[in-house]
Amino acid sequence: MIRALLPVLLPVLVLPVLLLAAVPAQAEPLQPAELPPAEYAGLQYVDSKGCMFARAGAGTQVVWVPRVSRQGVPVCGNPPSGGRVPVVEDVGVQPVQVAPTAPAAQADGGYFVAVGSYGEPRTADQAEARLAELGYGMVRGRVQGGNGAVITVFAGPFPDQSAAAAAQAALQDAGFAQASVVSP
Repeated sequence: MIRALLPVLLPVLVLPVLLLAAVPAQAEPLQPAELPPAEYAGLQYVDSKGCMFARAGAGTQVVWVPRVSRQGVPVCGNPPSGGRVPVVEDVGVQPVQVAPTAPAAQADGGYFVAVGSYGEPRTADQAEARLAELGYGMVRGRVQGGNGAVITVFAGPFPDQSAAAAAQAALQDAGFAQASVVSP
C-alpha cells in the first residue's frame, strides 16, 4: 500500500522542502548606526557610516528606511548628515613645492586660476606637470565626496586680477580650456 502511494506522496512531501531551500534567509534589516536627534526634520538622513536612510511613518512614529540601489544594495559612502559637505575653503589647499621659474606667477596676491578638477590623482599630476613646464606655480585642493576625492589644480598665486586674467588666457591657449580666475 505504501509503495503504491509513494509516487503520489513523494512530490507532495519533497516540493515544499525544495521551495523553502530556494528562498534566501532574510537578513536583519539595515538600521542607522545611530538615530538622528529628535529635532532632526530632514526627509533623508546619512548615519556616521555614510549609509543613507529615508524618513517614513506617520505622526510621532518615525521609521528610517534604508535607501538602496536598483540592485538592492544599501546606498553608503556619503558624508554624514548634520554638517555641510566640505569644500576647498574648509579643508584648505595643500601647496605643491615647485621651483620658481616665473617671478610674476609666484607673487602673493591671492588670485589663482583653476585649471581643472580631476577624479583621478594621476590626471591631476599630469595637469601639474604641464603647469610646471609652462613656468607656473600651483596648489592643489582636495575635497572628499561620496564617490571619492575630487582634486582641483590651481595655477598661481598671482598679484592681482589683471595678472590672473592674463594667465587665464595663456592657460586656455595652452590647452586648459576651462581655466577660470578665482578671486581671494
